[in-house]
Amino acid sequence: MKRIESIDFMKFFAAFAVVLIHANSFMQVPLFGITGEEIDLIIESGARFAVPFFFMAGGYFLGNRLNWPSVKKYVGKLLKLYLFWTLFYFVFDILVLFLEKASLQEYLSENWSPSAILYFGNPTSAPHLWYLPAVIWSALVLFLFARANLVEFLWVMSFALNIVGILDLIPSIPTREAAFLGLFYTTSGCLLARYDVRVPKKLFLLLPLLFVSQVIEGVFFFSGDYFFSTIFLTHLLFNLALTYPTLGAGTYLTKVGAQSASVYFLHWFYLEVTRIAIQHWELEFLTTTIFWGIGFPIILFFFSYGSAVIIFKRE
Repeated sequence: MKRIESIDFMKFFAAFAVVLIHANSFMQVPLFGITGEEIDLIIESGARFAVPFFFMAGGYFLGNRLNWPSVKKYVGKLLKLYLFWTLFYFVFDILVLFLEKASLQEYLSENWSPSAILYFGNPTSAPHLWYLPAVIWSALVLFLFARANLVEFLWVMSFALNIVGILDLIPSIPTREAAFLGLFYTTSGCLLARYDVRVPKKLFLLLPLLFVSQVIEGVFFFSGDYFFSTIFLTHLLFNLALTYPTLGAGTYLTKVGAQSASVYFLHWFYLEVTRIAIQHWELEFLTTTIFWGIGFPIILFFFSYGSAVIIFKRE
């Protein structure tokens, strides 16, 4: 399936939302009587559509080619990415442990378990790598249910699991993974491709309200990474992209959005390097300014993109 420029356009905002979530740039910057922690929580809550959107995009492009050769190629590509970035951040962790004179044995015993490596995707200090095994497992489960002609049943089952995750009904089990998050949005994307569903255009007027609703849920009701509003917001954003396939066509934002994966994987490295540099040179005063709160995520995002263009020769 050829690229849909409107989806790449949306991926720009999704990738930037991920950077906003991780940057926490207002942590030391209170504004108008609101603490920095509260501002960051508001920003994070509004940005929670990002990863579900990426899952939906993956499911959508798999939707019309759910045969084993295509799924095998897709999963193989993701496995290579997971192995590469896990090794990358493992080496980085070792260097940081050496600089901070921390215990390698303690690091390995706390992080490198079979479940962390094979399912949760968090053996290193880079938490965002959880996305890769979640996509892999979601794609494999989707393929198996498609072979049995049970994709619609899988959607219902994964929807129920997503609700369980939102409500945190099983506190002892992490729910930011394939079963409770990735599977539902991946299956939703697949069904959108299969049935070519479109909502009435008037519903797009609800997008601002859904963003506000997502913030309200994140600030006042739930402490997880996704909410009830996320379901409607993500599906509506993806439907917007499908309804207007030329949205953002030919723009710089769409060009950057096409490389959103590289931004996603690289930004954590620069975030950690910045943290170490600030601590080493005692530059904490920088993080207390409004310029840091607004500017740091923007610089982090575009520096990650520029690095990807240079290192991986992607434009």
